[in-house]
Amino acid sequence: KQQCNYPPIQVFEQYKRQHSNQALLKEEEKYQYHNSDNNNSNHDRNNSYNDRRFAIGYYACPQQAGNRLHHFFNALVWAIVTNRTLLWKYYGAQTCERIEKRYGDNADTLCPRLGNASECSKYLDRADHWLPSFDDWKDRLGFTDTEPELLNEWSVTVKNRQRSEVAPNETFYTEHGVEAKTHVRFVEFPAQVAPSEELGFEKDREKLLRTNEARSRAELLYSMGPNFLFGMIFRETFSFTAAVQQHKNKTAHLSATNDQSVFSVAIHTRHKRRQNAGNHIEKEIKCLTESLRNKKRPDQSCTVYIMADREITIGALTDQLIPMNCTVTTTEKQRQLGVTKEHGPWAGVGFFQDLW
Repeated sequence: KQQCNYPPIQVFEQYKRQHSNQALLKEEEKYQYHNSDNNNSNHDRNNSYNDRRFAIGYYACPQQAGNRLHHFFNALVWAIVTNRTLLWKYYGAQTCERIEKRYGDNADTLCPRLGNASECSKYLDRADHWLPSFDDWKDRLGFTDTEPELLNEWSVTVKNRQRSEVAPNETFYTEHGVEAKTHVRFVEFPAQVAPSEELGFEKDREKLLRTNEARSRAELLYSMGPNFLFGMIFRETFSFTAAVQQHKNKTAHLSATNDQSVFSVAIHTRHKRRQNAGNHIEKEIKCLTESLRNKKRPDQSCTVYIMADREITIGALTDQLIPMNCTVTTTEKQRQLGVTKEHGPWAGVGFFQDLW
């Protein structure tokens, strides 16, 4: 009950009431009732929904799930802030080819590996009880084929645009900013490279958003930090299936117990460069050393949960942590290669199992 009073949850619950499948169905039922004796053309239908604006949230899994889910969550955050109805669409081969070729990326390498929504559902359950689907609603809402063609999966208006290039009064945002395009049924959102950027700062909210209502929603959403916000959105939109949850943890150095007297730390280590084998752990050790200083007493046992994308990293960290009287816990993960070698041997499903 106390959690329900958290501002981000309150904003999100209000959004669901206004933009869920149920909300669209009520509008559709009301439209059909008032127009049962009239000519039910697409033009009439568009007029009946002329107060509602939309955005598309693309996602895919298990390949590139980190990026794909982040961009979906990012689109949902912007949709909440700007009071738009987010419609989900799977980022499958056909959509991928259209978008990737638009920007000259490696469509032939990437797109065939993204699978389909049915394959993704083996690992993620989508919250269909409230999330509306673009494919389910496009004909019922009278969308034209050209409207979603304007959008891309990265939720950006210009690819690789850096935040430092954006000035408060720049013509780009005057012409293409979120609030400047509210008359358009579908809108592209500005980039958000990391969860804490853009809408998490007051100066950026003032720059990017044109209404006090949008600024207020953004402030409330980020009031408990970006990690709480994106964790909440993940929980409200997807859940892991049994295929992800049915795995075992393996532990090294079993001297510690699992009671509250044990000091626990979780670390995620990621190697972006494919030539990095994972044996350089100086930054990880520095981070863990700083964290372990928060133990109540020097001889207190500790447990370190390691989420890593390189086998060598896990071994090297374990060798360093066992002399510190720490239990090292990792997850037995399914091996799967990613689109590129940078992701190590546990891309896709293994990533989900580590995260769970």
